[in-house]
Amino acid sequence: MNLLLTLAVLAQAPVTKAPRTISVEDGVHLALVHSPGLHAVQLRADSVEDQSRSVRGRMLPGLYVSDEHQHYSEGFNIAFGPLMFTARGQNVNTFVAAANQPVLGLLHLFQDKAGLDDLALAAHEGEHITEDAITETVQTGFLRYFEARASEEVATASIGQLDEQRQVMEARVKAGAATTADLLRLEVATANARQQLIVSKTQEQITYSALLIAMGFSAEDGDVTLLEPTALEDKVMPTVTETEAQQRAAANRPEVFKARYEQTAAEHQSTSKLFLLLPEANLEAGYVHLFGQAFAPPDSYYVGFKASWNIWEWGASWYQRQAAQRSAEAAADLREEQERQVKTEASGKLATFRSSHSAVEVAQTAIASAEEAWRVTQALVKAGTATTTDLLDSQAALTQAKLNLVRARYQEAVAKVGVERAMGRPHGAAQ
Repeated sequence: MNLLLTLAVLAQAPVTKAPRTISVEDGVHLALVHSPGLHAVQLRADSVEDQSRSVRGRMLPGLYVSDEHQHYSEGFNIAFGPLMFTARGQNVNTFVAAANQPVLGLLHLFQDKAGLDDLALAAHEGEHITEDAITETVQTGFLRYFEARASEEVATASIGQLDEQRQVMEARVKAGAATTADLLRLEVATANARQQLIVSKTQEQITYSALLIAMGFSAEDGDVTLLEPTALEDKVMPTVTETEAQQRAAANRPEVFKARYEQTAAEHQSTSKLFLLLPEANLEAGYVHLFGQAFAPPDSYYVGFKASWNIWEWGASWYQRQAAQRSAEAAADLREEQERQVKTEASGKLATFRSSHSAVEVAQTAIASAEEAWRVTQALVKAGTATTTDLLDSQAALTQAKLNLVRARYQEAVAKVGVERAMGRPHGAAQ
């Protein structure tokens, strides 16, 4: 009985989900899996591949079948003297099975297929571009989230220090060793620290929500715990010059490969339009079965050669060729422009990383000085040789130094992610 009662209670109890712990690698994977933008790019790539297969099918022999049945109001009879012959019955049926093989048309069809193959490759490079963007977004989001948490810790520690000083100051005010104005200044400083805490918590929540959405979680999934990306923070960047960074970007970035494939696709399209100016020539073969016709054999076969040429169409095909040629020239310019853009981005990201790395070193030096200044000022205040203003100034400087170090550390990590994205991974390397 007790067992049944226990089972009944457990059945009615709400089911709680176990907390999920997500690393930055898990976050990137989930974001890639649940990204509708990436899925759309993949579908576009598949669509272009299907178009290429369609053109390939038109390059091969085609088989066509038709069956036509006609019912006339009456048959057609021909009189030969006193005799009547039925030339066509009231019901006539024509069945045709024919095959067609393009000959000269293969020239432009081959170029069409080659162009679509290059467009498919360009579309797959678009997948890599989207994957890289999602990866950078998630990695940066993780770093910004933990930067906000670290800022919270700094603000909380600052509040704790100010609370301790407030208690000391209250005692000094009661003893007549300090004024109410000194106590009010401490309260204002504490309020400012609490305001900083609110700002950091807000930034943490915004970043956390954005990451949940990117990874495919709902707003109710508040039990997701993020792991700090220490590997990103501690990663040692290889030493590269600006020229080397630019060369890597031009050699590795999928944006450059995409532009190159689009250029070659446009060139194939231009060549295809040139071949369309030639006559169309096809080989034909077929079988014809007739029923209801007296003066035609019921079964016949044929092979033949068919040629056609649009001799005059007011320059329509010629201008299509001109337009395709100009599109190919434009694609070449866009490829060169894309190479310049990735080189510029690589230089900018590398400069940002170097600057952030220097900022970390400066912040580490400043925080050591600020901590010593805070310790000395505390002692001077207790000895009565320093004022509350001096104490607040040193405490504010210490808090600012800690915040500067937090921001510099995470900004350096974000800059590392940006440099890796800007230089790209070797073409064909796994994500």
